[in-house]
Order: sequence, then C-alpha cells, then structure tokens
Amino acid sequence: MKERKARASTWWVVVYMVVLAIVLLIVAGPSRAMPEYATNLGEPCATCHISPAGGGLRTARGQAWVAEEKPGAVPLLEEAMQILGVKTKINPGDYVAAPLPRPTPEPMRRIEPQGKNRHEWVSDYDGN
Repeated sequence: MKERKARASTWWVVVYMVVLAIVLLIVAGPSRAMPEYATNLGEPCATCHISPAGGGLRTARGQAWVAEEKPGAVPLLEEAMQILGVKTKINPGDYVAAPLPRPTPEPMRRIEPQGKNRHEWVSDYDGN
C-alpha cells in the first residue's frame, strides 16, 4: 500500500514538473538577440552593448542606432550624442577663470582645551 502511494506521489511530481517546464517555455517567448547585426555591420557586439558578449544594456552608440531605426551603420560617438540630444560643444562663457596667484589656505590649527580634560571639553563641544 505504501509503495503504491509513493509511486502515485512521484508520478504527480513528475507531471507537475513537466507542466511547469512547458508553461515556462511558452511564457518566455522567443529570444530577441540578433548576433547577425554584428555580422552585417562588421562591428563587435560591444559597439552597441555594455557587455562584450552582447545583449542587455546598450551603450550610447547602441541607443542612437536603435533611435535611428537601425540604419546601415552604427553612428560614431559624437554623432550618437547629437542624436540622443547630448550637448557636446563647450561655451567658454560658462566658465570663469580663477584669479592668479591662488591664495594659500591657512594651515589647520589644533585647538587645545583650556582648564578641562579632553573628555569634558568634547562633551561640552556644540559642534561647528
């Protein structure tokens, strides 16, 4: 009797695992990895992806390539930045030159407690 119950429960576990595997395969869907892009464009996967093996997060060049609806070539970095709306030119008016010679900061001084031991002085200290 015990053997029959053991076989029945084992059978249900196997059926459950098979059904679970089928459901996971259906839900997972097809993979979207396209290594032929690298072959067609003559570029390594790392041109468009952060991972050298490809897949996952894209670099700025990869994001720009997708934004341009996958043209025949991956844009260069400066071109990619312009496509993504990143400002690449520097306006000298945004920067102010520091006066020369630059002033030398005062050296740090050690403050010694006067009339108290260090523990009392630190416990009475209110901070900066």
